[in-house]
Amino acid sequence: MRDVLELLDALDLVVARGQGVVPQARLDEAEAIVARIRDRRGFHGETLVLGLIGGTGSGKSSLLNAIAGETIASVSALRPHTDRPLAWLPVDAAPSLLETLDAAAIVDRHTQDTMDN
Repeated sequence: MRDVLELLDALDLVVARGQGVVPQARLDEAEAIVARIRDRRGFHGETLVLGLIGGTGSGKSSLLNAIAGETIASVSALRPHTDRPLAWLPVDAAPSLLETLDAAAIVDRHTQDTMDN
């Protein structure tokens, strides 16, 4: 299996070789996507970053609430209910974690002061 960075390097090569062949708007779009992926490729720090990912109505919000021991995410029988990502983090979250959330455009954030760091 190829490493993500190898694949991004390969896409950089494709973009470079596409100059004059592929419309510039498409090349610009590809370069922007690669830049975003490179920026998001990992959070370096001592904080555990975990994502709950699943289909609509699969119980992600309910699971988060159960783990937190309080209501962090709203839940509903209506589907889809949640339409934006939500971050649950300690009150004293590291600045680099907040920068990562900013870069990922995750604006819905719930802090909890009872978290173990």
